[in-house]
Amino acid sequence: MAVAGLSQGLKTSLYSLQDIGDQISTTNTRLSTGKKVNSALDNALNYFLAQGLSTKATNYSTVLDNINLGINTITQANAGLTSITSSLQQALGTLKSALSTQGTQSKVTATVGFKDSLGNAVTTSSAASATVFDSTFAKANALQIGDVVTVALQTVSSTGDITTLGTTGLTITAGTTVKNLLDFYNNNTTYNTAGASKTLSAYLSDSGNLVIESTLSGQQSNTSTTQTFALQVGLNTQARTGTGLTGQYVSSVFNFSGGVGNTVALTSVTSTNQTGQIVSGTTQQATRAAAATAFRSVLQQISQSAGDAGYNGTNLLNGDFLTTYTNDTQSASIVTQGSVINSTNLGFATDVVQAGSTFAALQSYTGDAVRNLQSDTEISAAINKINNALGTVTQFATNLSTNSNLLQNRQVFTTSTIRNFTNGADQLTLADINQEGANLSSLQTKQQLAVQALSLANRSDQSILRLFG
Repeated sequence: MAVAGLSQGLKTSLYSLQDIGDQISTTNTRLSTGKKVNSALDNALNYFLAQGLSTKATNYSTVLDNINLGINTITQANAGLTSITSSLQQALGTLKSALSTQGTQSKVTATVGFKDSLGNAVTTSSAASATVFDSTFAKANALQIGDVVTVALQTVSSTGDITTLGTTGLTITAGTTVKNLLDFYNNNTTYNTAGASKTLSAYLSDSGNLVIESTLSGQQSNTSTTQTFALQVGLNTQARTGTGLTGQYVSSVFNFSGGVGNTVALTSVTSTNQTGQIVSGTTQQATRAAAATAFRSVLQQISQSAGDAGYNGTNLLNGDFLTTYTNDTQSASIVTQGSVINSTNLGFATDVVQAGSTFAALQSYTGDAVRNLQSDTEISAAINKINNALGTVTQFATNLSTNSNLLQNRQVFTTSTIRNFTNGADQLTLADINQEGANLSSLQTKQQLAVQALSLANRSDQSILRLFG
């Protein structure tokens, strides 16, 4: 069967109208998606390049999330360190305040002629070279070769019976220095068991006087007898003769004074023997006892703050380590090594309940919790520990801060990287909305003209048919 054909005018108008419709459809797609390249058919090269850049941007978005997580983990650890530092500083202030108050510990201050070659009081830094004795009698109250300094720890029962727990003495020789004298008692195993808290300390006061201190105090229950600890310091001297450069050489080489709030009981005063005894207070001094409580509280706060410093399962204050990858191939990373922050690692012994009150048990005390901080030496030791702990915490906080700064730098760089990859993909695929809008308006006008042209072509054909009518 034959098919009637269209005239050339109709065909031209119809094809033009179809082309315009396709162009309008393409323009509408670009306007609706905002892209001029929506598939590989639009522009294969730009499409696949943009797809690769978009994939990179997506991968680096994951990297950025990981970096943000690392920063938050370090921030949480730093918050724990800040809390620990605050607790340590608070305890430090409390201890320093307590140090200026009166304690109840046994303490004897002996005014001895510890002077250097210039006549100045011997200090800790000069104690190693300053000799104890004075062979020229130029220093009043100086020791002499052959003198014996004795120290004894005693208990006094409720009935007044005195029991000597141990006596030790140092004989002065030509080579004896002030440091030798101090070391003899501080390191003496009769009282100070290796690795345990000291029960006897010797040090120099600011004025260069000898201070011997017992760290035992108060009433202690020993089996069925209540006993009070006492400290006895004595000097057995050689006979003194001659006149010194500063006047008649005195026979009272030791001028005893007690610990703050205590009075020395002189048990022997002769030309060759002097002995002073201090009995510890039977009740704790309130301010120092409060300082001891605060000190023990710090040990608990350290563990609690450190335990709460974790983030997303990682606790840098518990020794965990954090690996933060900084690129999409995981070939570059920043590793943050944690540290175990607790009382033991910061130099504080673990809390220990008092095990007993016999002298042997007291010698084996371990732990700061059993200290009542009634003595100057105990408070000074606690202050030193806190200062050391603050140094450790500050150093670790500095390390964390360094890694945090590195991660923040990578955070800025990664954000810029994502923006660059995204912009690159957009430049290859995004459409110019203004241009596409103008194209659509132009195409719609052409479409209207094409419809009119098609109508005119159709009328022309109809006019020809009327000639045969």
